[in-house]
Amino acid sequence: GLWSFLSMLEVLQTWSAEQLEEMKKMAEYFVS
Repeated sequence: GLWSFLSMLEVLQTWSAEQLEEMKKMAEYFVS
């Protein structure tokens, strides 16, 4: 629900740019 979404946003804010880059690579891998 909404609370899990908000807590997910909090987690995303604590992530480093490095982790976000890894997520992008993984997303591109699955999309392609």
